Amino acid sequence: MNNPFLEDQFYRQALKFLGQARTVGMKLGLQNIIELAREMGNVHEKMNFIHIAGTNGKGSTAAFIASALKRSGFKTGLYTSPHLVTIRERIQINGHPISKEQFSHWVLEIQEKIERIKQRKKDFACTFFEIITMVAILEFFRCKVDWVVWETGLGGRLDATNIVNPRLSIITNIDYDHTQFLGDTLESIAEEKAGIIKEGVPVIVGKMPKEALAVIKKRALEKGAELIDICQSVEIKPLKMDYERQWVEIANIPFCLGLTGIHQLDNAACAFAALRLLFAEENSMDIKRMQEGFRTVCWPGRFQVIRKAPLCIIDGAHNVAATKQLVANWEQIVGDEPYHLVFGVLQDKNFPMMAEILKRKASMVTLIKPPTSRGLEPKELLPFFGGIKTQICPSWADFMPSMDGSLRPILATGSLYLIGQILVEEYEGKEEFKWNELLDG
Repeated sequence: MNNPFLEDQFYRQALKFLGQARTVGMKLGLQNIIELAREMGNVHEKMNFIHIAGTNGKGSTAAFIASALKRSGFKTGLYTSPHLVTIRERIQINGHPISKEQFSHWVLEIQEKIERIKQRKKDFACTFFEIITMVAILEFFRCKVDWVVWETGLGGRLDATNIVNPRLSIITNIDYDHTQFLGDTLESIAEEKAGIIKEGVPVIVGKMPKEALAVIKKRALEKGAELIDICQSVEIKPLKMDYERQWVEIANIPFCLGLTGIHQLDNAACAFAALRLLFAEENSMDIKRMQEGFRTVCWPGRFQVIRKAPLCIIDGAHNVAATKQLVANWEQIVGDEPYHLVFGVLQDKNFPMMAEILKRKASMVTLIKPPTSRGLEPKELLPFFGGIKTQICPSWADFMPSMDGSLRPILATGSLYLIGQILVEEYEGKEEFKWNELLDG
């Protein structure tokens, strides 16, 4: 399509349809995605998937794997969620997001297929996530990718991504999040995540509580799936770390990681174990290419330095476990110096506990509502920051001028929606970021 106006028109039309699909709500289960995939020709059955679940670390592990595959010469599809600036980020091929034209084409074609199914099944309706998942499948198939690195959306067992039969499964870790959908015990959450384990398909597991690991081991045994526990099979030796990278030995092999933070060691180890297992026989993954992939990995919004004077770090930590890890990373990398906390969170998160953890090192707090209808109003957070000077700002653009001349380090966190807003203000993408409003239905 050579007409930018028409391209944007069709793109906005596709986003509007997706926004309408959001009104369907969240419906866990595979019946709809199976029906839709059948209508589209079941092309997912013809691709190689690496399926990744876990409470935290899914995206970083996926990014490490995708970067190493790309550097090794494999055409690689990467499917992740949520997005930061544009929904097209969720569907990438060799690091490049799907085009507006192709995205619109697939969404509108899926819309037609849904209408066709409705003629047979009157109450048929697909969720926002089911439609995006199908767009990813169709685009990866069209582009004839060699590998698809495939991140679950929520849980695993009933997540739309679980329609695939992967070559390998990975469960990064288990902690409390989305308890209203996955259960309020580590065992129940692990049961849902372990639902991605398929008959005879190996599974890599990261560091996790023993009660969660026991559930996953049981599922793997029932499915006849080889289980590789990185805590038992991959030796990790941290060497040094700075604001933007870290050096480590994984299985006695030196790596420079393009993502910093203590938790990224486990994510890199999961990625290493996965690649070593997948390519052990044909030996087609050169270790130098893997090292290069891990060094050049790009995964924005994860302990990312966006300014150095004053130091400003953004991180999409959006649950209690990730928040604890973020503060630990700050203490290890930055030290004892307190931060000016910029905090925005969604309504369904455990924000009292997140606030309690973050305020321990905060010298001042600025509250911003994430740019989504699901964002929590900042005034609701005020009681949780008693004793600390706290202010409310409408947006990052309103906040930053007030910091002119300040040398106090800044830490912005709480929601990936907030991180997206910050990236847009600091770099580019304002117009397309604004179109995210269409996705709120």
